[in-house]
Order: sequence, then structure tokens, then C-alpha cells
Amino acid sequence: MRRIQTTSLFLLIAAVAFLVLPLGMSTGQAQTNPTFTPIPITPSAVVTPVRFGSAAPAVFDDILADLSRRTGRTITVESFDNTTSKWEWKDRVYADTGFECPAAGRTATAQSVVGYQFLLTLLNVDYDYRVSTADRTSLILCSSSNPRATPGPVGSSGTGSTGAVSQPGVCPQNLPGRLVIGKTGRVTPGLANRLRSAGNYAASIIGKIPAGGVFTVLAGPSCDAATRWWQVSYNGQTGFTAEGYGNEYWLEPIP
Repeated sequence: MRRIQTTSLFLLIAAVAFLVLPLGMSTGQAQTNPTFTPIPITPSAVVTPVRFGSAAPAVFDDILADLSRRTGRTITVESFDNTTSKWEWKDRVYADTGFECPAAGRTATAQSVVGYQFLLTLLNVDYDYRVSTADRTSLILCSSSNPRATPGPVGSSGTGSTGAVSQPGVCPQNLPGRLVIGKTGRVTPGLANRLRSAGNYAASIIGKIPAGGVFTVLAGPSCDAATRWWQVSYNGQTGFTAEGYGNEYWLEPIP
């Protein structure tokens, strides 16, 4: 009888422990609450998105026009489709009216200005353009790795400085002349060459010779702004066109 009572008591204690222990665990400090609690995240500083080659504001047309004027060639979006060129733009909030660019020579007042910044690399030459979103004519070239590209205002018409300082008689030493008077030549693959009324970048543009366009060399060369100019005839039109700039030939002789 005693053994039965002892066994019954043991079973009773075990049953009570079985029922009570989970309840204790559910409320005890050692039990982890399985409910998911989101961890608050402190917002970081807003990062301005960089938009590589995406649809740009209309002022980008003014930048292309300015680059065309500076390089003496027609620059389009397609001009950046090569391994040595790229472009991107991003929204900016400048700290002053000079777009944080003292090199451009603008008188600046400290105030926030919402604007854009365009960073371009054309044939391994870098250009940094800045502008206010409220005023397209405020466009400036802030800096460039081209030593002839003088920083300063550009304006909506793209009529900024060519960056090529007039130096009559100064020929490029690294690009020997290859054309011959009376012979034919053609524009190298890529961009069109501009035909001007005289042999310098300040002369008016009277036409274009497309890539691959064949012309006849009439006279030359004359040199200005470290550029060699030839008088040529193309499609019945006579004018002057540049043989090249920097380390790049824009024209080549036809054997």
C-alpha cells in the first residue's frame, strides 16, 4: 500500500511539474519573446543620385553646343559612345550663387541655389559644367582638364569662349601636316568637321563635312591657336577646316 501511495505521489508531482513548468518559462526572464520587433533605422544623409547618360535637362543642349564651339567639331550625345568618353549629371544644392566655383570668376553671394552639375569626359578630356535650375543662362564651365578651356559663363546660346586662344602662326608640333595641295582628303571616322569662313575658331561656320566626307585641298596650311587649317572645297563650297587638335587628327589624306 505504501509503495502504491509513493508511486501515486510521484506521478502527481510529475504531472504538476509538467503543467506548471511551461507556464513559468513563458513568463520567466530567461524566455525570449518570439514576436518580431522591427529595429528602428536612423535615416542617413540624403545622397544625390548620379544619373549616367539618363535623359538630361534641356540645358544639356547648351553644353553640347559649347563643347562643339570649344573643340571645333559637332558634339552630340553619340560623341560619347566610345571608351574614352562618358557623361553624367546630378541634382545639386549649391551654397552660393557662384555654384561653389570661384574659378569661373562670378561674383558669388552666400545663399542656397538649386541646380545641376554635369560631369563629362570627351576623348579623355574632363569638363565640369554647373547651372541653376531656375535660369538656363546661368550655365558656367567650372573646370576642365583642357588647359585651353577657360572656366567662365557659357549662356543658353552656347556662345562661350572656344578656349582656343588666337595665336596666329603657331602650329601644333605634335601633329605634322599630312595633307597636300591639289590632292584629296577626308574627315576621319567619328564626328563631322566644321567648315569656316577663315582659318581660326572665331570665324563663322559656313558648313560641315561629315565623317568620311571627301574634299579637295586648295591652299594651306595656316596655323592659329595650335591648330593647322586648310582651305578646302567640299560639295561646291569653299572654306577652311581644322586638321586636328591635341593628339587627334580630324583629317587624313587619301592615297
